[in-house]
Amino acid sequence: MYSKQVHFTLPKWGGQISSDGQYGLYAPTRGGLEIFDFRNGKVVRTLIGKVAEGVFDVMAFFTPTNEHVIYYHKGKRTIRVFRTEDGRQLADIKCPTKVRQATATNDGRVLVVGYEDGAIQAFLIVDHTDESHIDYLRSWRKFQHQSIEGSERQENTEKQAE
Repeated sequence: MYSKQVHFTLPKWGGQISSDGQYGLYAPTRGGLEIFDFRNGKVVRTLIGKVAEGVFDVMAFFTPTNEHVIYYHKGKRTIRVFRTEDGRQLADIKCPTKVRQATATNDGRVLVVGYEDGAIQAFLIVDHTDESHIDYLRSWRKFQHQSIEGSERQENTEKQAE
């Protein structure tokens, strides 16, 4: 019985992989961000060019839907959101303090960020070119207004009962 195995080295890979296993991310501490193909190791898209930003820790990952790449730079304390399809940057968020952890929800529409001081923030990931994202934002706003109105009614009812 013979088995054939193919081994090749991906020196750029930092462990981040798309949920379909097709792509990886290269985010060196000296700056830059690239998406590469696991089959051949070639760069598919450059999201951030190789620029000298000092040597800082970075965090980069695909959202579970693979639609976006999230990139955090510890030195700049910024989170950037990129669309994987064309590499366009959708957001550049200045963080109030150092990020301890960040993750996206399973539907890829919310980014939850935990900071060093214990604070937590949630950001909606909205791509203005995608109608489903815009509809989601509208329904989210409507839900928020209904929640606020519901809590105000409950407070008024409690005050009247006193």
